[in-house]
Amino acid sequence: MSGCPNGCSRPYLGDVGFVGTTLGKYDVMLGGDFNGTRLNRVFAPNVPIAEIPALLRPLFERFHSERASEEGFGNWVERAGFEALRAVTA
Repeated sequence: MSGCPNGCSRPYLGDVGFVGTTLGKYDVMLGGDFNGTRLNRVFAPNVPIAEIPALLRPLFERFHSERASEEGFGNWVERAGFEALRAVTA
């Protein structure tokens, strides 16, 4: 999680990242990997911090039931389909 859009804390590398956009709101970033071979990208822009858990809960529940053995969340996001997952949270 970073309040800095310059990526100082490397929010673009993880499976999930949060980048502050304004007071109390964050871009929710998904799909990166810890090897640094794929950056995450904006899944939901400008989300109030209190709404982030409800946004991510259905994704984490699906990940729990659908993931392949030893598959990380970012890899699962890419396999499941970024846009398809957006439809789940809409």
